[in-house]
Amino acid sequence: MVFALFPTAARAGVLPENTGGSFGATILTTQHTEFQSGGFYFDDRAYAWLESTLRASGTWRLADSLTLSVGGVTAVTVDEDYYRHSDDILGVIDPLRFDLHLRDFQLTAGRQDFVIGDGFLVADGFNDELAARYSIPLKYWDGLSSRASFGAVQLAALAANLSGSFGYRGLSAQGQVYAGDVAWMHGPLDLGATGLARVDDGTADLDLRIVSGRGAYRLGRVTASGEYAHQGGKIQGVKASAYGYHADLQYAPRQDAFVRLRHARFSGDDPATAENEGFQSWHYGSLDWEQWYLGDIVGARYLLNANERAYSIDGAFAPAEGWTARLLLEYFDFDRSLPGRSRHFATESDFVLDYQPSEAWEFWFLFAAAAPGEGVPLPLGDKVTTEAFLNLTYRF
Repeated sequence: MVFALFPTAARAGVLPENTGGSFGATILTTQHTEFQSGGFYFDDRAYAWLESTLRASGTWRLADSLTLSVGGVTAVTVDEDYYRHSDDILGVIDPLRFDLHLRDFQLTAGRQDFVIGDGFLVADGFNDELAARYSIPLKYWDGLSSRASFGAVQLAALAANLSGSFGYRGLSAQGQVYAGDVAWMHGPLDLGATGLARVDDGTADLDLRIVSGRGAYRLGRVTASGEYAHQGGKIQGVKASAYGYHADLQYAPRQDAFVRLRHARFSGDDPATAENEGFQSWHYGSLDWEQWYLGDIVGARYLLNANERAYSIDGAFAPAEGWTARLLLEYFDFDRSLPGRSRHFATESDFVLDYQPSEAWEFWFLFAAAAPGEGVPLPLGDKVTTEAFLNLTYRF
């Protein structure tokens, strides 16, 4: 695949400095989507389908400090998913970038993976209807980024295009996003700050600005961390004034195990005011289960880190060599509930079992169940939504 993109270089014997890729196949099944009791968005039925992906890339060294990376990913679905897509295929170029590496400085231009800060606000740039169809790692930006290190201080900056295939609720995005991040690490203390600006001339018209501060402190096996973000700018010409935050307390008895308590909140809009107080979800990683993508079911389809209060306890441990097990219990409330209704939206439990017998092979299983709360709005019903994934991945 890589050589097909540059046939002249391949015929001339200019081989890449390194190559790699992966093949993955996932069987997915879900039942009672959208807590369904009547026609709303998805049918109240069970869905089962297969998703497979093939990724390959190579890196060429053009000069001592300059490299070119080129790759592609293809995704295929078999049978119908709950978006009513069946026997579908998608192919994209990813990555396609130049990297300039100097001492304590890196400059990257082109299609690239870039995480801003710790990923709480923006983990990737491919949050759109194409990515929503597949459980595949489409997580690239098209733009220019830089990173620099000055001792304990780390700097990062990004200027990139918004995804041209953004299709949430039929809206389009056209514009750019700009970001800057600074991080400082000293002993057990980590501090950081992020600034983001989204310039959107599309029909979504999300001209948002965010400033955030974060911190973490490690005391032996206990780590306390958190981040607060204020969101301003305009949404469809209306002034925005919203916030989001999380607070975590984690205990790690050993390197391969932890228990964590988390509270996250994303403000909801008050219809009685002229401003929009509703926090707008940004771009989270397509495989970012339970990190900032809160709830495999609730986080992916319902609340989307907007008008939400989430409380969770999760833990992970390695029962044997190569095995990892993880259990998550989550309670979701509306931040601002409907008049006369409870805040409680849903509870969700997720279980993940991962097995890596070698560096090349990985197998994982995920089962999730979400039960609606008494505050669920009509026409959503009272049925428990379940979802199961079974995946195998081979890396080469």
